[in-house]
Amino acid sequence: MKKIISLLVLFLSTTLVISQSCSTYYPLTKDATFQITNYTNGDTPSAIIDYLVTDVTKKGNRTIGSVTSTSKDGDGKFVVENSFNVFCENATFSMNMESMVDKKATEQYKDMNLRITSTTIDYPNKISIGQTLKGATIKMTMDIAGSETSIDMNIVDRKVVDKESVTTPAGTFMCYLLTHTTNYEIASLNINDSFTSKVWIAEGPGIVKQEDYNTDQVIINKSLLTQFKQPSSKRKLQILHN
Repeated sequence: MKKIISLLVLFLSTTLVISQSCSTYYPLTKDATFQITNYTNGDTPSAIIDYLVTDVTKKGNRTIGSVTSTSKDGDGKFVVENSFNVFCENATFSMNMESMVDKKATEQYKDMNLRITSTTIDYPNKISIGQTLKGATIKMTMDIAGSETSIDMNIVDRKVVDKESVTTPAGTFMCYLLTHTTNYEIASLNINDSFTSKVWIAEGPGIVKQEDYNTDQVIINKSLLTQFKQPSSKRKLQILHN
């Protein structure tokens, strides 16, 4: 039970990760760096994640970015390093939901025969207010005491609802505001719940801010873009000021 819940929390804490060349809403250029800081209790950091785009390659019509993330706790102490790929194709940036799960951290579940299947979460290069975006899913299945247990998560009702300026420690950005609902279920434990999210994305860095709310509309997690640097020769960013 404790391991299952910790795995769920692990996923939720890395979804922000919770995104150029071909990608408008992710810095898909080599040597681009950005930092996301998570807050679960007011303005006190609970986790700090630094991202580095280590390489960008072309395969057919697809541009693939290799990304390394370094996670630290709220005090800045190293926790884990992870690597994953993202890609853009047909004027859409995509990340496989499985890439959001820390592979090193999930090693503790290898004796449970952990299996993960998922779809991509997509961000079209051109979005507008009123637009509906495609949802995404991830399913984590494991064996516990001879019985199969699964965690199903579905991101639904993704909509573009507004456009507004957002200021973070990384600067001030003109953002589109997206909303979505995440439904999750652990059938074997009779757990079935959901939370809603607001996500602000800007040209250049991608996600600038995210807030997650429980069913009582109380914030349970907040994430901010706290650092961002992209080689200036690669793209002129639409940042209002730093």
